[in-house]
Amino acid sequence: MNGNSLSEETIIAISNNCKKLKRLEIYECSIKPAIDGEPLSSPSVLKELSKLKYLEHLNLRDTENIDDNTIIAIANNCKNLKSLDIYGTSDNVTETALVALTNLKNFEKLNVGFSHISDSFIIKLKGLKELYCDECMELTDAGIIQVIKNNPDLEILDVCSIDNITLDLVIGADQATKNHSFMIKLKGLKELDCYHCRKLTNSGVIQFIKNNPDLEKIDVRGIDNITTDLVIAADRATKIRTNAIILHLIISQSVIRPSSTKPIIESP
Repeated sequence: MNGNSLSEETIIAISNNCKKLKRLEIYECSIKPAIDGEPLSSPSVLKELSKLKYLEHLNLRDTENIDDNTIIAIANNCKNLKSLDIYGTSDNVTETALVALTNLKNFEKLNVGFSHISDSFIIKLKGLKELYCDECMELTDAGIIQVIKNNPDLEILDVCSIDNITLDLVIGADQATKNHSFMIKLKGLKELDCYHCRKLTNSGVIQFIKNNPDLEKIDVRGIDNITTDLVIAADRATKIRTNAIILHLIISQSVIRPSSTKPIIESP
């Protein structure tokens, strides 16, 4: 369900009469009261959804009226929940409530894009296969790297438009295990969205592609440091793959700077 508004009565009816519902999508909605001009019977009316104990997939993307009480109730009662999308709902949701999601045993997919979350929250996440935290401007290399370590089955990571993501090398030859950049440490992913991560460069992205032979898609649009060297290296890296997986490189031609006068891709 999506649209401008959804009635409070509809939320209550779904919660009371669809007890075995497994998937629910209520996105881009505001909740309107039962009586026009009157306030909602409860500011946390979406908390009613926590009655859906069999729920596995819940999409509340860009939906108003979500608060801490809603998230905590869902986390405590919907024990089968596997995926949750709360992109753009951060105004009334704090990390205190989001931490409750870490107790879900089957949780695999989380979208907290455009939220005020920090490293201290995301490092608590475990068991994820997909994490979307685009435009979460308080996140840093350290937090994302720890997420990778804590979630060995992670396949999709969206960190687009996070200015803090860099390619700074950790100084010190004696710290060999740390002497790598953010991108080089990422391994095992199938998709990476680093759109508008402006501090990334060719070298890190190229090494990332080499480290991830199962990578299917990478988005590097809006990164001014990218040159044609990346296209050439991506072509070479995928040609030696033995798994027949095709890499989809999403890149804006307008920001690619030629590194030489040679053709971008040469025939073998």
